[in-house]
Amino acid sequence: RSPTTSRIRRYLQGRGIDSRVIDWLIRRGLLFEDSRHNCCFIDADLDYMEVRGTWEPPIESGKEPFKQVRKKRSANYWAFGDKSGRCYITESAIDAVSLYQLRREKACYVSLGGVSNFNTIKRLISEFGEVWLAVDADDAGERCRKRFSHLPSIIPQGVKDWNEILIERIKAEREDE
Repeated sequence: RSPTTSRIRRYLQGRGIDSRVIDWLIRRGLLFEDSRHNCCFIDADLDYMEVRGTWEPPIESGKEPFKQVRKKRSANYWAFGDKSGRCYITESAIDAVSLYQLRREKACYVSLGGVSNFNTIKRLISEFGEVWLAVDADDAGERCRKRFSHLPSIIPQGVKDWNEILIERIKAEREDE
C-alpha cells in the first residue's frame, strides 16, 4: 500500500467522484492506493479486489488503462451501501460509485468487475430482495439484460456507462453556473 492516497484522489475526482465519497470508502477500508498508485477497490472480506490504473495512456497509443480483478471465488463481488434493500449491479466499482452519486438512493451498489460472470448475478438474486441490472449500454450489457430479462434494469442513455453520465452531468452543472 502507498502511504498516501493523493493519486487515487486526483484520478477519481477527475472522473467526477466526490471527495466525500472517496473519503468514506477509504475510511471503511473499501478503497486504497497501492504501491503502484492504482485505485484498489476491495471488499470487506478481502476476497475481491478491483484494481484500476490511474494513468490514462494517450488515445493514439492504442493502449488500454490498467484494469484487473482478483477474487478468491468466482462469485465474489465488490459492494457498498445498504445491503438490506435494493441492489444495483454494475460492471465496475467506478460505475457503482457513479450510480450512487447520480441516484443518492439508499441501496447496495455492486460491481461485478465485468458482466460475464452470471453465477455472481445468480448469487446476488439469492442474497437480495430486489436486484436491478445497471450494466453498460454495450453489446455485453445487452446480452446480460437478455439473459436476466426477468430483472428490472436501468440503462445509461447516450453513453456507455454511469461514470460517463456523471461526468456529463457535472460538466452541464458547471456550464449552468
